[in-house]
Amino acid sequence: RTVFELKRGQNFYTLNDGSKPFENKEFGDTQNIVAERSSFRNQEVKFPVINMENDRLQLAIVPGMGGRITKLYDKKTKTDFMYSPSGDKATFKVNAFYLNYGGYEELIGKSFPGLGWELPYTSETHESDEFHQVILQRTFGGIHLKRVIELNKGDSPELRISTTVTNVLKKKLDVRLIVHPVMMINRKQSNQYVYSYLQQGSISKNNIRNGLENQVFGRWAIIDEKLNVGIASFFDPSQAKANLHVDHDQKSFNMELLMNEHALLPNKSITFSHRYRVIGDAAQLVKGLLKEE
Repeated sequence: RTVFELKRGQNFYTLNDGSKPFENKEFGDTQNIVAERSSFRNQEVKFPVINMENDRLQLAIVPGMGGRITKLYDKKTKTDFMYSPSGDKATFKVNAFYLNYGGYEELIGKSFPGLGWELPYTSETHESDEFHQVILQRTFGGIHLKRVIELNKGDSPELRISTTVTNVLKKKLDVRLIVHPVMMINRKQSNQYVYSYLQQGSISKNNIRNGLENQVFGRWAIIDEKLNVGIASFFDPSQAKANLHVDHDQKSFNMELLMNEHALLPNKSITFSHRYRVIGDAAQLVKGLLKEE
């Protein structure tokens, strides 16, 4: 096969003819990114979608496709902040270096793209009196990765994500986690601005077409000033740095977080936690970024 087909649906994502049920199987040498790509793209599988929501947000997660979040929909502003390629069906080349499936993905590696974004994960769903939770897990390339995705119940506008990476080898392993969410508000990027909280306590503002001019200190956001909606990202600046990538053709943006590289000893772990907040107005955004979190 030189090309493969992906169909997107509310309850299933289907690869090729989708004749086989989804299984969280090993792909052999998953330390090899080329083997990961080929094994994933040649499947004939239906991947179930986990749909999770509170009174404010709707979330869709596909464990079989790298555990990616394909939908982050704000019911109040009627905005889905996750980019999705147009149409319900797309055809891609099997040997393509990188494919933009859209949505939130995580990668492991020193360079892009890394391992993990096309691997299947196991999934568990949990409920408490306070939150909805999905736990994704996978062992590959000498690491065990556990990702916890949480929505508070009620009308909370926040999504929390915490990822723990554990070295399962008997030797030291250099690890770097990359958070890679491909997002979109609408196609009018001239109205969209990045707000960045700076270490000295001020906020910079820049049109997203010009990228980041200053290093973000733990809080930043993209807002469409005409629609008066946006999304903010909060993270620990001692653990990671922010990078904004804007695709001028497909009109998407990527609020990438690059975790510091760690030399993990055997059986040792590192955890990276961050969160997103959907925004209903610019004044709320600026106030939220200035507030000590």
